[in-house]
Amino acid sequence: MGSDVRLPPICFSLSRFCSPEKAGGFRISKFMDRTTQESFRPLIRERLTELQRSLAQIGGTEAVAPDKAIGRLSRLDSMQMQQMALAGKRRLEAECRRLEEALERIGRGGYGRCAVCGREIAPERLEYQLDAVSCVSCLDKFAGSKRG
Repeated sequence: MGSDVRLPPICFSLSRFCSPEKAGGFRISKFMDRTTQESFRPLIRERLTELQRSLAQIGGTEAVAPDKAIGRLSRLDSMQMQQMALAGKRRLEAECRRLEEALERIGRGGYGRCAVCGREIAPERLEYQLDAVSCVSCLDKFAGSKRG
């Protein structure tokens, strides 16, 4: 087991649920190799392109001018539609940032590694959510603590 890596404690908001200290420290012998990490790069870039296209097409984020003569309910409806469009735009921008961070993690060789416990994130999870930063186990622990 000479290739085992001892992980340092990770400072992260979820670390109290799945930290190496609480687990008594653990050893991980194999992480996702660089070739596998690089295989996700085209998928991430493709998704980024889709998001940027969607962001370019988003409209309806301009407020209705107060001097424009429309009814009160129409104005409220217009304001609601504006806020919904802005929220959608913010969601897309946040996903773009997370995907760009995932590309940086690939460049550093840390893509596919849980930011909480340091274990490998299942490739199936990464295929479903390209910007995932935690494994299902840590995510479940965090979600369970929020419920209970």
